[in-house]
Amino acid sequence: TLPHALVRESDGTFTFSPFSWTARQFGDSETNPPPTFIGRTISGVFYWKNRLGFITDENVVMSTANDYGNFWRNTMTTLLDSDLVDVALTTNKVSILKFAVPFNNTMMLFADQSQFSLSVRDVLTPTSVAIDEATGFEMDDTVAPVKIGTEVYFVSKAGSWSRMREYFVNTQTVSLDAADITAHVPRYVPPSLHTLAGSDVEDALFAVSSNASYDNRIYVYKYYWSGEEKIQSAWSYWQLDADDVVLSIDVIESEVFALIKRSDATYLEKADLDVNSVAGNLDFDILLDRRYAVQPADMAYSAGTGRTTITLPYEITNQSDMKVVQTVGSGLVGKLMDPSTYVFPVAPLTAIEVVGDVTSDAPYVGVNYDAEYELSEQFVYNRNGEADTTGRLNLRTLTVNYKSSGFFEVEVYPYGTDFAADVEEVVPAALDAFTGRTLGEASLITGEAAFHTGTYQTYIDANSRDVVVKLKNPSHLQSKFTSAEWEGKFTKRTRSM
Repeated sequence: TLPHALVRESDGTFTFSPFSWTARQFGDSETNPPPTFIGRTISGVFYWKNRLGFITDENVVMSTANDYGNFWRNTMTTLLDSDLVDVALTTNKVSILKFAVPFNNTMMLFADQSQFSLSVRDVLTPTSVAIDEATGFEMDDTVAPVKIGTEVYFVSKAGSWSRMREYFVNTQTVSLDAADITAHVPRYVPPSLHTLAGSDVEDALFAVSSNASYDNRIYVYKYYWSGEEKIQSAWSYWQLDADDVVLSIDVIESEVFALIKRSDATYLEKADLDVNSVAGNLDFDILLDRRYAVQPADMAYSAGTGRTTITLPYEITNQSDMKVVQTVGSGLVGKLMDPSTYVFPVAPLTAIEVVGDVTSDAPYVGVNYDAEYELSEQFVYNRNGEADTTGRLNLRTLTVNYKSSGFFEVEVYPYGTDFAADVEEVVPAALDAFTGRTLGEASLITGEAAFHTGTYQTYIDANSRDVVVKLKNPSHLQSKFTSAEWEGKFTKRTRSM
């Protein structure tokens, strides 16, 4: 029944129907031979410069211009500019092409050990196209590269881990290069990655692994450019339940869509990356996993028990993590209902009972999760902008600048978190909690969520090489950090003569 095509009609609807190839109209098998993908495996499909293209072995084949089913010459007397393009690599080593990605006004072609540039002179024609070897970086050909803005990201294997490379044009040498964006975390990105997705709106890259130890995580690379200088290059991950498996991921503008296999079913779920996103009619966000805005039809109040039964569209697997947040009513905006009062009926496993009549409170229900940010080791820099490691830096205080935050905790581990392997749990020496509530603020209303912008200081008094400082948020309220400052004493061990 193949091939099929999904065609957008003039009225905005889509039609999915069989697609027909154009038959040879001129010549024969010698004067007008079939395209080279016939009888071979097609490893990639792309669209470029109004042509449909296929990758097969060491060849790139593109249809005639504006006729996506025609892979034949349209006349035998001359070679027209609109005729098909069928070009092979010009290299002395075997390079099986796997992927094609538009990049820097060319088409980048990726093989397992080399990258090629398909370039044209002015207009794409059968005689103006050429394939040149651009770089020779090894790549994992099981995961497709992804383009974000002006860069292309692809994966290389690095033993038991993965290496992520950022393909770009070096403005100083006017040549292509691929920087290792995992050089500072060589044992962080897992092996067996199978999907990459990116957002040029939020400057973020997402990766998913099929390895059983990491298939419940979504790895996130967040970066930020200031002119030609990258001032942020941060890796983190979102971790789901142990039995969950992330099957695929994609991004549309500021929303991440994930296909997740859970214990009861497979779900398509999304997350909004916009830092200014809000929940419903609120002016702040409610941070819960699998968050669901409960509809009136999903709630039933019983006057006999004094409880409201809420039915969810998914199965509850961990009752202790479930949270119900009210969003309507005086003193109820953003209020978390006491989790100790929840009742979970044996059947169905998709129901939760809460105290009182909340049918008019527009509640949100979801799974609570912990957000954690661990500060990097701090250094004193010399006049050349290099870290001075010849002395001892003793950190005294940490000041966190926050914005519109409702809750967060600061944990300080003076001797690190792995100094005693025989201890079941390393307890922080300092634990400070910020609740967002400041006396005298107009936003301070009993029972409602409160948010504040300002600075928060924590005492550390520890060696910068050993101490671990974490900013944590186990609540459903947002916390936004703009910067952090530290105060300390640096003692130099040596002196230059």
